[in-house]
Amino acid sequence: MTTTKHFMVFDGDSHIVEPREVWETYLDPEYRTLGKSALWREEGRLGAYLKINGDMFRDTGNVNIPRCAIWRPGMTWDDIGDLDPDTRHPMNEGAWNPEARLRDMDAMGVDQAFLYPTWFAEGFPLVKDPDVAYALARAYNNWMTDFCRAAPDRLFAAAMLPLQNMEFALE
Repeated sequence: MTTTKHFMVFDGDSHIVEPREVWETYLDPEYRTLGKSALWREEGRLGAYLKINGDMFRDTGNVNIPRCAIWRPGMTWDDIGDLDPDTRHPMNEGAWNPEARLRDMDAMGVDQAFLYPTWFAEGFPLVKDPDVAYALARAYNNWMTDFCRAAPDRLFAAAMLPLQNMEFALE
């Protein structure tokens, strides 16, 4: 039986997971080392780590079940609870790949989504160096622009503003 939707569905709180590409391709070369020191996420064998201003913070969640990107269309809390915590489960590709995101949205009946960052939301406001924050914001925003370019009528992004310096934020 086919059902027809007579309304638009807008996901107002959807998150992406910033891939390494933001730092390794989109971040200006002269800021790549500083950018990875100011804000960086690493999945280790025994856990995940967030580096902010050179300090490492351990994510106390189970690295095998990535809380930020494990959900897939049709999953329930029971499905999450049934996952083996001793087995590494991959992140959903839709977390960083726009084509996969669009397939997930179609599977869930979502027409449009407003996308927020994950690691940038957690650590970017704490970056101390305004120049590095400015470079990181440009890198993230440029990557997100390219991400949303896959379907500009469906994917909308929250921009990162480097509030560490008001002049930078206003640009």
